[in-house]
Amino acid sequence: MFITRLRRPAELCAIVSALLMATSGGALAADPPVAAERYLASYGQPDPVGGPLAREAYYSSYGTPRPLNRPHTPAASDGPPWLPIGVAIAGSAFLVATTASRRRRAGIRRRVTRTPA
Repeated sequence: MFITRLRRPAELCAIVSALLMATSGGALAADPPVAAERYLASYGQPDPVGGPLAREAYYSSYGTPRPLNRPHTPAASDGPPWLPIGVAIAGSAFLVATTASRRRRAGIRRRVTRTPA
């Protein structure tokens, strides 16, 4: 009875997602992470001595690193600032399009009322 009165899909989706979040949160809190602990325990304890030595051997296989070059800064141009000009034109076009679409919607919804003469 309550769902039949909802005509907007957004309201219905919000209610359904809230119900799903409430039910899944309880299920996740009740289930202990036993499977994940068993999976990680299958690898055993890490070797405190061999780990850093293996990492050093792996990184040394790449050789000596080259020094990084600093990026060159582009020269300042004396031309017109095209980025602010483009942003201003795009913003103006967006405002004009939004205003035109709102006026058209308002025009479609208006109905001529006829009074009996």
